[in-house]
Amino acid sequence: MGLAYDIMPTSVHVDVSTSKFSTRKAAHSGDGDVVLNGVMKSENLDDDPGLAKGKVRNRFRDHLTDLPILEAEYAQLGAGPANVIARYFFGKDIIITQTAIEPKFVAHCFIDPDWLGLMIPLRWRGDYVFNGVAANPYDVFVSEGSSGYAATGLDRETLSIAVRRAPLCATMQALRGNSSDPIRFFDQRMALGATNGPRFQKVLLSAIRTGTQIVRGEGQYVLSEAMESNLFDELGYLFLDQLDRGPPRDPGRIDTLRVVSAAKRALDEQRLASVSMSDLCAASGVGKTWLHKCFHEAYGCAPQAYLRAQRLTAARDRLLCPLAPPALIKEVALSLGFVNFGRFAADYRARFGENPSQTLRPQPSCT
Repeated sequence: MGLAYDIMPTSVHVDVSTSKFSTRKAAHSGDGDVVLNGVMKSENLDDDPGLAKGKVRNRFRDHLTDLPILEAEYAQLGAGPANVIARYFFGKDIIITQTAIEPKFVAHCFIDPDWLGLMIPLRWRGDYVFNGVAANPYDVFVSEGSSGYAATGLDRETLSIAVRRAPLCATMQALRGNSSDPIRFFDQRMALGATNGPRFQKVLLSAIRTGTQIVRGEGQYVLSEAMESNLFDELGYLFLDQLDRGPPRDPGRIDTLRVVSAAKRALDEQRLASVSMSDLCAASGVGKTWLHKCFHEAYGCAPQAYLRAQRLTAARDRLLCPLAPPALIKEVALSLGFVNFGRFAADYRARFGENPSQTLRPQPSCT
C-alpha cells in the first residue's frame, strides 16, 4: 500500500517555446563540493554500477528519440564534453530514464499530451532549476504537459518518469473508491522532504535494478508488468495526496519562463540579424532589469550569452549529423549567424573542448 506523502505545493506556470528537436539540491560542504541527497550516496549510487552501463549520446536530441517528447530546444551553457549518459526503462505505460549530463545545460521539452512528466533530481552542483524554481533535496517536479518544462543544471544526475495519463487516472480512481470527481494535474514542485523522499526514490531505484534483468538494447531495459503496476500505485497515492491539498498556490510574481520564452521567440525570428535589448524588452513586455533577472533565474546567464550558447550547440548538432554531415564548417557557422569564423572556432573549442573540424571528422584513437 502506498504512503500518504507530505507534499508542499508550489505553483509553477510554464510558457516555453535551443538547438531544436521535433517528431542534489545538494548539501554543500564547501565551494564546489557536491554531497548526494541523504542516504542516497551509500544505498543507491555508490553501490549500483548504474550509468556505467548507460548509453552515451553525443547529441541531446538523440537522447530524446524513444521518449514521448514532441519538441525540444536546448543549449550547452558551460564548458565540457557534450555527452549525455542515460539508461532507459520501458514499460507499457511508464518510461523511467536515468540521465547524467556534466556541463551546465538547459533544455526546454514539450511532452506528448497523452503523457505526464515527473523529474527527480538525484545530485547536482550549484542550483538545479526546474521551471524557474531551484530544487531542494528530494523534490519531485511535475510537468502536466500542455506548456512543456525547462530544466537547467550543472553536473547533474536525474530520474525522469513519463506516465500515460489515462491509466494513471484509472489507478487514482480505483484507489479512492471509483469516485467520479475529475482528476487534474498541475505544473508544480512536490517537496517530499527527508522523511518521504528517500522512500520514493528507493522505489524508483528498485524498479531500475529489477528492470536491468530484461535487456531491450544498449542501455535500454524492460520494466516487468508487476513492477509497472507497483509504480502506478505509488504514483497514484502521490498524486491523490496532492489532490487532497488542492491546486498549487500562485506565488504572485512575474512568470520567469513566460518572459524568457517571449524573448527567445524574438531571438529566433531575428536569428541572423542584430537584436537589441530594447527589442527583447518590447517582445517580453518587461524592462531591461527584469529581463536580465528572468534569464539569470531560469538559465544563470544573460540573454545574449544564452543565444550564443544555443547557436554553438546547434552548430555541434549539425556537425555530428549522421545522415547529412555538412561539407563545409564555414557554411554551418554562417547559417547560424557566426560571421567571424575565427571567433566561432575559438568559442567552439572553449565550449566543447575540441575544434569544429575534430567534431566533423573525429581523429582515430591512438593504440
